[in-house]
Amino acid sequence: MQHDEPVLTLLGRTPATANPGATSPRSPDIGRINGMTVVETSQPPAWKPLALLLAGSGVLHFVTPKPYESIVPRALGNPKPWVQVSGVAELVCAAGLAFAPTRRLAGWASAGLFVAIYPANLDMAARAVRSPKASTAHKVALVGRLPLQIPLVIRALRLARSK
Repeated sequence: MQHDEPVLTLLGRTPATANPGATSPRSPDIGRINGMTVVETSQPPAWKPLALLLAGSGVLHFVTPKPYESIVPRALGNPKPWVQVSGVAELVCAAGLAFAPTRRLAGWASAGLFVAIYPANLDMAARAVRSPKASTAHKVALVGRLPLQIPLVIRALRLARSK
């Protein structure tokens, strides 16, 4: 499909207020808004980037466990089993996302996992900020990545809710 004017592509269902009428009954165009042709697609959220991120992180839990062990909150005791369990959980979530029949369940599990590990990330950032040994760049990176967990949770929830 080729358009001479700007095209606005909407993913998923379009609110009724944004659908002033189809331009053609056989066209995927659903209408026009402010001079732009509106096209609707039903493309589900991408699962591959999230699965690759989880798989890579899961593998690293076993290949280089020390950085992960260092961020397990001290209140949890011996960090090694926590690192192993979280590594397995990340690998299981990644595998679940890779297969359509288990993708929704894996989306819920991934969102839960991201929420569950957030305290460790928060603790790691707090310890770095208090440490005189940590560089400013390291402190900024650790604190700056905290809000990046939000899009991961949102992506996982979208996968959990997709059909």
